[in-house]
Amino acid sequence: MLKRLPRADDADEHALPDLSSDALYFRYHLVEFVTDHLIDVSRTFDGDLQEALVLAVVGQVVMQARTRHGTDFSKITKSIAASRIADITLIPRQTVRRKLASLHARGWIEQDETKSWRVVVPDDGRAAAQRDLAGLDVRGIRRGVQLASAYKERLEQSAGAVKQPSQPDRPVDPTRIDISKKSMRV
Repeated sequence: MLKRLPRADDADEHALPDLSSDALYFRYHLVEFVTDHLIDVSRTFDGDLQEALVLAVVGQVVMQARTRHGTDFSKITKSIAASRIADITLIPRQTVRRKLASLHARGWIEQDETKSWRVVVPDDGRAAAQRDLAGLDVRGIRRGVQLASAYKERLEQSAGAVKQPSQPDRPVDPTRIDISKKSMRV
């Protein structure tokens, strides 16, 4: 099932270099990533971030199974109960049930014989939600790569690696949402 994510104080202090001098840099890029992605998700789901979160939790169960079994969908039988989704997300159970019903009506999730929920994956192996949310998926992956790239660059600098002069300070991404401007485009 889904595991609790480690908290910052769970981290092994010796596993990472001292990043305190770069904390603002890392925090800024993380906040930029999260903000831009949440705005994009909110727009895609017509402002309903709870529905997006419920779909993400249901989808995470399938993605976790796919990392173990690849594309052999006969082995992927994982599902998650509405009550577990409510416990994980702290969304009231009745609200979770409404969100699940909405996602089911879109054809993105289904109930199994135990009344738990799973993502609908047709014979072609591509989940219906993945197909319908392809644009959001691509933009999210681009943002994630930008975040990883920014972190990698700073970590290399901190470790004494020399930055290549031909690299720009920040990659330009047309899907990035600039919150400093009045109009935000995706």
